[in-house]
Amino acid sequence: MKKEILKTAFLCAASAAVGAAAAYTAAQYIAKTDEIKIIDEARAVIAEKGDPSFDYAAAREGIINGYLENGGDKYTYYTDESESETERDEEMTKYLNVSPTCKGSGIEVEKSKAGNIALVTVKKDGAADAQGLREGDEIIALDGVSILEQGYADYANKFLGKPDTVIKLTVLRNGETFDIDFKRVNVNVGEVTGRKIGKTGYVRISYFDDFTVGLVDELLESFSDVDSLILDLRDCPGGLTAVCVKISGRFIDEGSVKLERFKGETTKYEVEKSGTFTNVPIAVLVNGNTASAAEIFTALIKDNAEGCILVGETTFGKGIFQQEEKLKSGGKLHYTAGEFYVDNRENWQGVGISPDVEVQMDPALIGTDDDIQLKKAMELLD
Repeated sequence: MKKEILKTAFLCAASAAVGAAAAYTAAQYIAKTDEIKIIDEARAVIAEKGDPSFDYAAAREGIINGYLENGGDKYTYYTDESESETERDEEMTKYLNVSPTCKGSGIEVEKSKAGNIALVTVKKDGAADAQGLREGDEIIALDGVSILEQGYADYANKFLGKPDTVIKLTVLRNGETFDIDFKRVNVNVGEVTGRKIGKTGYVRISYFDDFTVGLVDELLESFSDVDSLILDLRDCPGGLTAVCVKISGRFIDEGSVKLERFKGETTKYEVEKSGTFTNVPIAVLVNGNTASAAEIFTALIKDNAEGCILVGETTFGKGIFQQEEKLKSGGKLHYTAGEFYVDNRENWQGVGISPDVEVQMDPALIGTDDDIQLKKAMELLD
């Protein structure tokens, strides 16, 4: 009877629908027996008598992630190396295609079979077309550095950069290679939007990445005559810590962020004043989807901008950060490595940052005439 229960538990671990629960059942038996022997026995039975389409790789990963999931940290998980590399490549391609550089240059890319940047679309009369790039071209090196040697997922983003900067592209076309000194052209793709509402400058940041600083600065240049600001972080999932700290210097004189790893190492970021809006009244809009780096930004502004008002709803509550480590088995472990701390504020993991003025609202109303959170912020700044 016990053998039948064991076999059933491990077979169930392969099923996506009940993987976690089955892995937990398997873990109870593994604690008392030799797990390798059990897995080998179960595999042998399946190979001899079971479904020939049984997915052994999925079963293995399901058991591992069942173990990790039951540890209580939803941000810790395991991925097989081949799947992880494919996912990273796909994420890089998506990142490139939504970037201000690719949008502004009129191109769409994908990873070529050889592992380079393939141009699948080059808009006629766009910046890339005008500079001699064509559909079907492969970019094989950036500033003389081989993409293939560096790895597509790790290096392809070097194609991106600030507008009007130049990068040397080594292009493969019809079996021949040549170089182009390519001047980047960028457009605002929506990470930063805003406008003047009377004498108030409204800035909405939807993500913090390498392009956000320039986009914020471009918008702020049009705010020379405003006497108050609304910084909208609603539905912002976060992004790069260094970027959010840098942008905060446009609005505050000082502040610091510490990334404290559980093993004891600390990385510290200091705010550097770099703007002319450090002495104007500020309201920050937040909601339950304001998370991670967006919460860091929120805390920095709240703690260091005199009289700052938080309006909206309690933020998501992600005060921890993750890292990846390649395992000897060939897979990768994505795990929580430490916690964020802003100035002397307590960590907000699982708690969030509470607004000074709570205004409940459906996120679908953001930017509409019924945006009562924005209206409340305007009222408070008036």
